[in-house]
Amino acid sequence: MKSKLLTLFLISIFSMAHAQDEPEDFKVISQLLFELEQRSWFPRDIYPKMPPPPESRAYFIELRDDLTPEQADSLFTIIESKYEQHKMAISERQVDSTFIYMATGNYLSSEKCKWCGIKPDTLLKDPNYSRYKQLAKRLIKGKMNKLKIPFDGLSYKGKYRLKSADEFPSREEMYNGRLNFLSGGELDFSRFYQKEDLGLIYFSFSTCKMDCAAGYMVLYERKNGDWKIFDILMQWIT
Repeated sequence: MKSKLLTLFLISIFSMAHAQDEPEDFKVISQLLFELEQRSWFPRDIYPKMPPPPESRAYFIELRDDLTPEQADSLFTIIESKYEQHKMAISERQVDSTFIYMATGNYLSSEKCKWCGIKPDTLLKDPNYSRYKQLAKRLIKGKMNKLKIPFDGLSYKGKYRLKSADEFPSREEMYNGRLNFLSGGELDFSRFYQKEDLGLIYFSFSTCKMDCAAGYMVLYERKNGDWKIFDILMQWIT
């Protein structure tokens, strides 16, 4: 009995020590994923959605005054047929919808983020934002080492999960609607920079092969021992 209690005690001590050594990066990322899910930030599926044809054939023919009525009528029939084929392809797609996976690199980035900063500059006149200036400089200069992501050891609160980009097909194939699981696109994080009760992290995400990406800096403040989002600042968009 005593040996069992001793074993349990040692396991408890080891677990506590491990938790204390664990970087806060992944706790913050887990919380951020859930926060962004609540705000409907990411799509639930990157399967390409085709817009339906206009409800009225007559309206479409009238709208396309660059074509003859016969040409516009024929084009409407083609659009309608392609849309029906598209709906059929969607209905036949076998997808595991348990979770929504975001493709990400295997490490939290330590690279310089030259385009990052407190934006717009006018925010720096507000002490609530200017207090993050020094942390932002550290992010810009890439002052932390990259950190390997323990995909199997991350904890989550919602449906969104990080999955190594190595487990996805090429970007060309990733967005063609043939994944057998739901994906919200690509998502990458920097290291979590913190000083006392302030912190920040940068992330970028993309939902198509080109020209649909954006980068954000998330500002945190620690309240009652927990990191809370103060604001999310857009850094760039394409």
